[in-house]
Amino acid sequence: MDKQLTHVEIEDLATIFADAAEACQVLEAAGLSRARQPLRESCGDSLTFWTEIARRFEAGVLENGPDRLRADVRRRLPANRAIGKGRRADRIGSASRTSERSPLDLGVQRAPYLHSNAETEATSPTIEPLTVYVERAHDRKLRERLHRARAGDAVLVLLVGGSCTGKTRALYEAVCACLPEWPMQVSIQGCEVVAR
Repeated sequence: MDKQLTHVEIEDLATIFADAAEACQVLEAAGLSRARQPLRESCGDSLTFWTEIARRFEAGVLENGPDRLRADVRRRLPANRAIGKGRRADRIGSASRTSERSPLDLGVQRAPYLHSNAETEATSPTIEPLTVYVERAHDRKLRERLHRARAGDAVLVLLVGGSCTGKTRALYEAVCACLPEWPMQVSIQGCEVVAR
């Protein structure tokens, strides 16, 4: 394990623990008392705060401070692959171009069809390949927002709907149409999103 926090780890800690109270709690859990932590107000932003923590660890304020902090972060956020690795590629994971990804690997579900078995004359569900996608009104809105992202606007899109209503498929089709060369990272659990 690295003896000091890497730049990537500092950036990730600043993002994950941007809240001052949470940052203090994780540092206390790692063994760094509040009295030995910099005042968050004097640091200004989260990145400056965590850079100062890294500097204090280098100065020896807490024996094995970086490793103790990494262990506590891994305990709190087991899906985080960056803390303790120090390499941006590990944080990004298997991100690849949208056009190179299988929709099934991204969570798009195949549509079950009922098909008659001639031998038993029973009807049983079988799994077929993806159906032809039919664009709907919400698809046009989604694509418009992705085109704005491509143009450089900051865009947040949240798809809401019941289970198996086509949210993942709609997003996959829109990203393939609008951003086929952009990297895509899929996080299945909420804690994975927070950890990134």
